[in-house]
Amino acid sequence: MGLLEELGINRRELIACPNNCGKHSKMGITEEAEKLPTGIFGIYIHVLLPIWRCSVCGCEWLDGRGDHIADNALDAFYKRKLTPTELKMIRRELDMTQQELADVIGWTKLSIVRWEGGKLEQSLAADRLYRVLDHELVKKLKAQTPRE
Repeated sequence: MGLLEELGINRRELIACPNNCGKHSKMGITEEAEKLPTGIFGIYIHVLLPIWRCSVCGCEWLDGRGDHIADNALDAFYKRKLTPTELKMIRRELDMTQQELADVIGWTKLSIVRWEGGKLEQSLAADRLYRVLDHELVKKLKAQTPRE
């Protein structure tokens, strides 16, 4: 059973276009894999969404069912810990080595190596810290990091 069937969506449903291009336009609906931004450096989640497309003007939109699926996918993302690949992606986006990041956030390089390599799961505190790191915060933390 596909996504559309699970949601009880009729592919031939006639509904009004949000652009008001016709009283009732034939709407095509497809299942499309969409990249949803998470708000964290270049990390997107992929989710299958029902996308409505107007046959007259070509506009595309999600109805409430698609919005609900997207919201649930983002909620699930924020309830789980970041993956090793996502941890590495954030560090690289910050243009930092593992040692530089360790110095700034106060954990050891070995911990970061293990987290990024999937050998050890990061603590909840470390996971949350990764999620809020951005270029400005890292600059401030670097300035406060004692040099050896």
